[in-house]
Amino acid sequence: MKLLLDTHIWLWYLLGDPRLSRSLQMAIGDRNTELWLSPISQRRVRRQKQLSPRNGRLNERRTLKLINQQPY
Repeated sequence: MKLLLDTHIWLWYLLGDPRLSRSLQMAIGDRNTELWLSPISQRRVRRQKQLSPRNGRLNERRTLKLINQQPY
């Protein structure tokens, strides 16, 4: 399966936000799912981390993994 995640869905997943349905959490977390993020989403998350570097809620490892999976 391929999923194109918008910024909100991606952040909700990374933060474990309950607004994201369990089925979508499972689909995003499935190793067989190919995840796609727009360059703008990546930029927005990086910028947010720069603005609030002490915000430990974002899982750095998962964030970098998703960014590094992108083909560009």
